[in-house]
Amino acid sequence: MCAILGVISKSDYQQFYTTELWQMCEIQSHRGPDDRGGIAFNIENSSCEEIEGEDYVKAKGFLGFQRLSIQDLSTNGHQPMLDARKKVAIVFNGEIYNFKELRIELKKQGYEFNSGTDTEVLLSLYLNYGLEKTLSLVNGMFGFIILDLRINKLYVVRDRFGIKPLYMANTDDAVLFSSEMKAFLKYHGFEAKLNLEAFEELLLFKENIKDTMFQEVEEIEPGTITIFNLETNSCHVEKYFDIENYSRKECTTSMSKLVDEAESILKKVVKRQLISDTRVGCQLSGGIDSSIITKICDS
Repeated sequence: MCAILGVISKSDYQQFYTTELWQMCEIQSHRGPDDRGGIAFNIENSSCEEIEGEDYVKAKGFLGFQRLSIQDLSTNGHQPMLDARKKVAIVFNGEIYNFKELRIELKKQGYEFNSGTDTEVLLSLYLNYGLEKTLSLVNGMFGFIILDLRINKLYVVRDRFGIKPLYMANTDDAVLFSSEMKAFLKYHGFEAKLNLEAFEELLLFKENIKDTMFQEVEEIEPGTITIFNLETNSCHVEKYFDIENYSRKECTTSMSKLVDEAESILKKVVKRQLISDTRVGCQLSGGIDSSIITKICDS
């Protein structure tokens, strides 16, 4: 799964206590028990540095990550991942299913890679094409944050259908982003206030359709980019995907052919999503190994 975290000060910088920041990461460690990382960043000198032992750090913001190793199990997949100049950073939760094909194309253009991760491919795509084209190229499920100190902007992106969770909280001194809402509980400026309207909605429909159970906490909408200007502290949302934009035409194909096409597409989709450098699935009590899934897709 993995978990991402972002904290942005509403002032030019503030004093962050690292214990608090790590607690916000740690409470999500069940999503990513294999590794963790964090960087503090500043816009005055366009710098970002990894933090570990310090008691506190003066910074504009913080990016944190809890890793579940899927692609490239080595330390080369450590996040936050930075470009060579340490001006662009990414924390990424999800899977890019076509990253190997995209990696080949980037290598043809002269890109060199230090890892076998889809995270590095995603970062390289952004550096090469920008965010808009990158999102048009990737096939996957994701929630990620890109920090670009070259232009002092931070982008928070959620996949087209909201498969990966991503939330935003607004406090008096900071804006917070996280894979899970409970990470906000560890931030000193966040006060957990029940959203009564959302609570009534939960009792009626057994789920929340739009709002969350906390006041001042919202779910990042699927298919959107939340853009934060670090200089002006302004924020706006852009929609990059809307299923209503797809054209529709009358189908003249026979039902039997449609069934065959759907079956073929389903097999390709399942097979593509089984790409991993670690074991996929689990050993079932009946003795059926996860490898049977691969055999089904190959049949």
